[in-house]
Amino acid sequence: MRLIYLFTCLTCWLPDVDGQSTLEHDILEQDSLFWLAYNRCDLEAFGGFFAEDLEFYHDKGGLTRTRDSLVASFTHGLCAAGTNQVERRLVAGSLRLYPINNYGAYLRGTHTFHTMVDERETGGVEEAQFAHLWTRQGDRWVMSRVVSYDHHPQETAVAEVAVSEAILHSYVGEYEAPQTGTVSVTLVEGRLQLQSGEMKLVLAPLNETTFAVAGRPLTFEFVAPAGGRATALRVRENGNLVEEARRVD
Repeated sequence: MRLIYLFTCLTCWLPDVDGQSTLEHDILEQDSLFWLAYNRCDLEAFGGFFAEDLEFYHDKGGLTRTRDSLVASFTHGLCAAGTNQVERRLVAGSLRLYPINNYGAYLRGTHTFHTMVDERETGGVEEAQFAHLWTRQGDRWVMSRVVSYDHHPQETAVAEVAVSEAILHSYVGEYEAPQTGTVSVTLVEGRLQLQSGEMKLVLAPLNETTFAVAGRPLTFEFVAPAGGRATALRVRENGNLVEEARRVD
């Protein structure tokens, strides 16, 4: 069984196929196109890369059965806004492909997910491993089994912007969240700080309403009328809305 070492820089970059078999070339090409559809939230194309009886195993999300269930989870989750707020990138040199006789191939590698706001990185980066089982169905290659595991944050800097103190003051207050409970937002030495129980976070502004936390795939969006105080705080993890806290003070 031959081991393929693929060195790549960009998600959608197609490798040099000199010396590769047709199977290897086809699957590596489909892998690149699949992740292009993922980054663009092109759900019609995205769903076409999976077998109907797909089994998708995620170390945090658990098991998702069937292609339709997985596409639905993206429709109402990561791609609910119509655009992907997470950009996937392949880690250079990590991709490995193993042919499987009379079936297809096993593909594994390492990738990172970068949380984006206004097409800018928030500093939230998560690294993970992936393993895809590809098989031929009719005239196309599809994934029948997917394992996504070892998700963990990476420490990165946040690209901050300047926000006036008057705007920051409009966000200060007490919020109540369904799961987290009471959330306090204060202004300390020109920076917003968020506290809930023993959790304390320093918020870095990405724009006038959205803030990030260094080293975590989290963003916090303050909802406020023009020129008024914030009425709500939306919390996203890896681009997915996970909780909305309402102002109570």
